[in-house]
Amino acid sequence: MKKLEILDLFDLIKSIDTDKLEGNTRICIVRNYMLLSGIVEDFERYKIKVAEKLITKEFKELQSNDKRNEKEELRFKELNESLNKEFIDIINPTLSEECEINIKKINEEDFDSIINVCTFSNDQFRYLHNAIVDKN
Repeated sequence: MKKLEILDLFDLIKSIDTDKLEGNTRICIVRNYMLLSGIVEDFERYKIKVAEKLITKEFKELQSNDKRNEKEELRFKELNESLNKEFIDIINPTLSEECEINIKKINEEDFDSIINVCTFSNDQFRYLHNAIVDKN
């Protein structure tokens, strides 16, 4: 599974109210949350390190200046756009990396109990179904 897919799946799983689930369904969701949260936390730390390396002294000074003149504002916008582009260029390949993870699977009946307690869009349900329902 690619890191981007893991981030998307984590966003769905973390919004499921597990207090409304029972048995295997609840166990599966909590276990998957714990599994994915470690990967997401590592990625968030990586993003912070990348940002810290890219941010220059000039950018910090302009960012902290609430009373920038037109020239400073223009320079700040240029630096901001440049930093954002660099950041994206560094982060995007990481999002495409494959991760070996063992997603806990549930059956269709257990998935129905998730449908009953969540207000996801149809596309979100489809994505979650493809990720956590055992097809066998």
